[in-house]
Formats: sequence, structure tokens, C-alpha cells
Amino acid sequence: MADDTSPKDNVLKNQKEGSKKGGSLKKVIMIWVPLFLVQLALSYVIVVKVFKRQAIQQEVEADGVKKQKKRKPGQIYLIEDVIVNPKGTMGRHFVNVSIGLEEGNKKLEKELKAQNAQVRDALIEIFVSKTIQELADVSSKESLKKEIMRRLNLMFGKGSIRHVYFSNFIIQ
Repeated sequence: MADDTSPKDNVLKNQKEGSKKGGSLKKVIMIWVPLFLVQLALSYVIVVKVFKRQAIQQEVEADGVKKQKKRKPGQIYLIEDVIVNPKGTMGRHFVNVSIGLEEGNKKLEKELKAQNAQVRDALIEIFVSKTIQELADVSSKESLKKEIMRRLNLMFGKGSIRHVYFSNFIIQ
């Protein structure tokens, strides 16, 4: 048997069902979209504040490091042309080094001048004990500087030499 409803009733029934479905979609949009936007805004604010705080903290730490590094340089005492034959070369190779010593106190220059022979002897002992490969290795330069500084600070007192510089370093 045929359905007792008329085509006009079917159209009205379909429109009512469509409006119910559309209404639920509108409710979802009206609730979830603003909720999503609020979450997005809160996330943005939190992230910006956290990163801004970290950036400020890093800036403060960097300023502290910069202030520590900005110390007044000490007087530089130059020892020129320390020429030695490195270990194991049997006179076929030589090293010519000029060294700058940053003094920790102002009175040290007089002591360095008075004990120039002892300082040069200590430097010669250090360089003679190294092979040509050890001296040529770029990464060993820092350890060599530290060794020189340790040795000279033993002679003149701890903290007398603040830094060692190579102004000339020739391996032949």
C-alpha cells in the first residue's frame, strides 16, 4: 500500500528534520569555535610569557658574563725569539716562539726582567720536551699555554701570570 502522507507533508517533514540537524550543527559551531579560540589565545599568552621570561633571563646571564669578561688587561711582558729544537728532531727542525705574558700585578715586570734567564730557561725546557707533532697540533696550543702559565706561576707566585699569548709561533 501506498503511504497515506501527501507529497506536501513529506516536504514539510524533511524540512523539519533538516532544521533539527542544522540546529545541532549550529550549536556545535557556537560552542566549540569560541572555546577553541579561547584556548588558542590562552596558549599564545602562556607561550609568549614563558619565552619572554627565558629571553630576559638569558640576557641577564649574558650581561653577567660580559661584565666578568670586561676586566682591565694587565701589562704584557714580551719574551721574543725563544728558539729550540723539539724532542726527537735531532736538530733537523726548530721552533721559534715569541710569548706575551699578561702580568697579574704591576711589580712583576721588574721581577721578570731580573729573572729573564730563568724564565727563558723554563720556556726552553717546556718546548724541548714536546715533539714536533705536539707543537704543530692546534688543539694542544691551549694546553701548552696553561703549562707555561703554571710553570711561571710556580716561579713568581700564584696569579702572577694571568694569561699567556703567542705573538709568534714558527715551526721549521
